[in-house]
Amino acid sequence: MAGLSDDLAAAITIAEAAGELLRERFLAGVDKPNFKGSRRDVVTAADVDAERLILGALAERRPEDSVLAEESGSTDRGSDRVWCVDPLDGTTNFAAGVPHFAVALCLAVGGEPRLAVTHDPLRGETGAVELGGPTLLNGGPVSVRRPEHLEDAVIADNLPLDNAGGGPGRRPLEPARGLRESGSMALDLLWVAAGRFDAMAYRRSERLWDYLGGELLVLGAGGAVRETEPERHFALAGHPDFIETIGGPVARD
Repeated sequence: MAGLSDDLAAAITIAEAAGELLRERFLAGVDKPNFKGSRRDVVTAADVDAERLILGALAERRPEDSVLAEESGSTDRGSDRVWCVDPLDGTTNFAAGVPHFAVALCLAVGGEPRLAVTHDPLRGETGAVELGGPTLLNGGPVSVRRPEHLEDAVIADNLPLDNAGGGPGRRPLEPARGLRESGSMALDLLWVAAGRFDAMAYRRSERLWDYLGGELLVLGAGGAVRETEPERHFALAGHPDFIETIGGPVARD
């Protein structure tokens, strides 16, 4: 893609290389799940190998930058440039043979996201954005969709399923035509940016790699992000006007 910064071009190259590794491993069907503390927190050898590929490429191309990676944690090199790395978003899908997962990279500077890449290895789609610029899908600009009515909307639902949360946060969304949990927050947010989902409901957690870059993709596609329940960090991402109809006013430039 012409006109990209060196950082974004590098991120796309790295994400797509990791995606090719994941695609080959998925089609071969050789990766069995292990667990990180609970039966719902799954990891495979493909997660580890894809992350190793990404971290190696970042160390070669951006050796002074810090890293926050899902599997290996934080590598603080004293830089305020931090790469958030999710080498395989949708591991449960991957391990179960469900063809819906992604590689997600985000560069934050001083805690603020500056660029993001989400790559879908099986569909061959790459979403990319830099702060202040348009969100691109395979090089072409995309934009969020604004349904006329909540009853017409299809919303990605990634709110918690435990007894303590999700109920009240999900209730305003129940009139929607459909609530969908895909198993990949990175792809959900990319699909909001691309106008496939009308919005996404999710919880912002300490797992920044899950959503930080995806939010930037939504913003670059003309969307907005709003915390609907700040005490629980429940958020909605989508068209600003549509978010207002569900959860109240959003901040506008």
